[in-house]
Amino acid sequence: MEMTMDEVINGRGDGAAFPGLMGVVNAYLNSLNVDVATKCDLRRYLDLIKWRARGECSLVHLTPAPFLRVRVGHTEADYIGKLVTPASWIRNFIVTHPAYKNDSVVSDEINYDLAKAIDEM
Repeated sequence: MEMTMDEVINGRGDGAAFPGLMGVVNAYLNSLNVDVATKCDLRRYLDLIKWRARGECSLVHLTPAPFLRVRVGHTEADYIGKLVTPASWIRNFIVTHPAYKNDSVVSDEINYDLAKAIDEM
Protein backbone atom coordinates (compact mmCIF):
# COMPACT_ATOMS: atom_id res chain seq x y z
CA MET A 1 0.00 0.00 0.00
CA GLU A 2 1.38 3.41 -0.97
CA MET A 3 0.78 6.44 1.23
CA THR A 4 1.62 10.10 0.96
CA MET A 5 3.73 11.86 3.58
CA ASP A 6 0.51 13.41 4.88
CA GLU A 7 -1.04 9.96 5.34
CA VAL A 8 2.06 8.57 7.08
CA ILE A 9 2.24 11.47 9.53
CA ASN A 10 -1.45 12.38 9.97
CA GLY A 11 -3.18 9.08 9.18
CA ARG A 12 -5.82 8.21 6.64
CA GLY A 13 -9.18 9.94 6.77
CA ASP A 14 -11.09 7.07 5.13
CA GLY A 15 -11.81 5.23 8.38
CA ALA A 16 -8.85 2.91 7.88
CA ALA A 17 -7.10 1.47 10.91
CA PHE A 18 -3.93 3.54 10.34
CA PRO A 19 -3.91 6.53 12.73
CA GLY A 20 -0.64 7.96 11.42
CA LEU A 21 2.44 8.75 13.47
CA MET A 22 0.73 11.83 14.89
CA GLY A 23 -2.09 9.65 16.21
CA VAL A 24 0.42 7.37 17.93
CA VAL A 25 2.32 10.31 19.43
CA ASN A 26 -0.92 11.93 20.65
CA ALA A 27 -2.06 8.68 22.26
CA TYR A 28 1.30 8.36 24.01
CA LEU A 29 1.21 11.96 25.26
CA ASN A 30 -2.32 11.46 26.56
CA SER A 31 -1.13 8.44 28.55
CA LEU A 32 1.54 10.50 30.32
CA ASN A 33 0.97 12.64 33.36
CA VAL A 34 2.07 15.91 31.74
CA ASP A 35 1.00 19.38 32.87
CA VAL A 36 -1.15 21.53 30.59
CA ALA A 37 1.60 24.09 29.86
CA THR A 38 3.97 21.39 28.63
CA LYS A 39 1.24 19.85 26.47
CA CYS A 40 0.57 23.27 24.92
CA ASP A 41 4.27 23.73 24.15
CA LEU A 42 4.46 20.29 22.59
CA ARG A 43 1.26 20.93 20.62
CA ARG A 44 2.88 23.88 18.80
CA TYR A 45 5.72 21.68 17.56
CA LEU A 46 3.46 18.78 16.69
CA ASP A 47 1.13 21.10 14.80
CA LEU A 48 4.09 22.37 12.76
CA ILE A 49 5.01 18.78 11.85
CA LYS A 50 1.36 18.07 10.96
CA TRP A 51 1.15 21.16 8.74
CA ARG A 52 4.48 20.47 7.07
CA ALA A 53 3.34 16.95 6.20
CA ARG A 54 0.19 18.41 4.63
CA GLY A 55 2.26 20.98 2.74
CA GLU A 56 0.76 23.92 4.58
CA CYS A 57 1.84 26.16 7.37
CA SER A 58 0.48 29.22 9.11
CA LEU A 59 2.67 32.17 10.05
CA VAL A 60 0.30 33.02 12.87
CA HIS A 61 1.22 29.79 14.63
CA LEU A 62 4.94 30.55 14.34
CA THR A 63 4.92 34.12 15.61
CA PRO A 64 3.21 36.00 18.41
CA ALA A 65 -0.24 36.76 16.96
CA PRO A 66 -0.61 40.31 18.36
CA PHE A 67 2.79 41.21 16.96
CA LEU A 68 1.90 39.76 13.57
CA ARG A 69 -1.26 41.84 13.29
CA VAL A 70 0.36 45.08 14.42
CA ARG A 71 3.77 44.90 12.77
CA VAL A 72 3.26 42.84 9.62
CA GLY A 73 -0.32 43.83 8.88
CA HIS A 74 -1.44 40.53 7.40
CA THR A 75 -4.02 37.98 8.50
CA GLU A 76 -3.58 34.25 8.91
CA ALA A 77 -5.41 33.69 5.60
CA ASP A 78 -2.59 35.52 3.80
CA TYR A 79 -0.14 32.80 4.83
CA ILE A 80 -2.10 29.54 4.67
CA GLY A 81 -0.32 27.16 2.31
CA LYS A 82 2.95 29.09 2.48
CA LEU A 83 5.79 27.94 4.70
CA VAL A 84 7.50 31.03 5.96
CA THR A 85 11.20 30.45 6.52
CA PRO A 86 13.10 32.42 9.15
CA ALA A 87 14.85 34.39 6.40
CA SER A 88 11.61 35.37 4.67
CA TRP A 89 10.01 36.27 8.01
CA ILE A 90 12.96 38.56 8.88
CA ARG A 91 12.91 40.10 5.41
CA ASN A 92 9.18 40.76 5.65
CA PHE A 93 9.58 42.21 9.13
CA ILE A 94 12.21 44.67 7.92
CA VAL A 95 10.46 45.85 4.75
CA THR A 96 7.16 46.37 6.57
CA HIS A 97 8.70 48.16 9.55
CA PRO A 98 7.50 51.79 9.80
CA ALA A 99 11.11 53.06 10.04
CA TYR A 100 12.27 51.27 6.88
CA LYS A 101 12.82 53.72 4.01
CA ASN A 102 13.32 51.26 1.12
CA ASP A 103 17.00 52.16 1.03
CA SER A 104 18.41 48.75 2.07
CA VAL A 105 19.52 50.24 5.39
CA VAL A 106 18.51 48.41 8.56
CA SER A 107 18.60 51.09 11.22
CA ASP A 108 19.30 50.59 14.92
CA GLU A 109 15.58 51.01 15.60
CA ILE A 110 14.65 48.24 13.16
CA ASN A 111 17.41 46.01 14.53
CA TYR A 112 16.21 46.55 18.09
CA ASP A 113 12.57 45.81 17.19
CA LEU A 114 13.64 42.71 15.25
CA ALA A 115 15.70 41.37 18.16
CA LYS A 116 12.82 42.09 20.53
CA ALA A 117 10.32 40.28 18.27
CA ILE A 118 12.55 37.24 17.93
CA ASP A 119 13.10 37.15 21.69
CA GLU A 120 9.31 37.19 22.25
CA MET A 121 8.84 34.06 20.13
